[in-house]
Amino acid sequence: MEGQIKCQQCLNSLYSANKIKNGLQFKKDKGGLRYPSRDFIKLCFVAEDIHRKTILFKKYRINQLLQECLKKCEGLNLFLEVPHNISSAIHHPLLIKAICKKYLNVRIHYTTKSMIKENSIRNFYTKLILFKGQ
Repeated sequence: MEGQIKCQQCLNSLYSANKIKNGLQFKKDKGGLRYPSRDFIKLCFVAEDIHRKTILFKKYRINQLLQECLKKCEGLNLFLEVPHNISSAIHHPLLIKAICKKYLNVRIHYTTKSMIKENSIRNFYTKLILFKGQ
């Protein structure tokens, strides 16, 4: 995300100063984790909802999913507290689009990878045949 978004105020709005910790985060955090803001989490939930609805019924294209995300996010008032030095620099739609695009790309990649995943022969025939020529 940091390579796509150049505005420092927008980048700062992606992360939260509050550390919301659960058990796994407490174990894994050695000072290097960054925690997402509430708007970022809300936007990911919206993108996940759209992904789950469209994955079952039709072929999806990333641009169509992005348009649906933008339509659904219009009334949510996301990232409104982002202070910009220049009043003409409103990056809200670009920020929302970049986050949704990244999330949907990762989600679609994982979904298609899990759909075509097969058991390898080595795992299937573990005890029966040791290597079966592999």
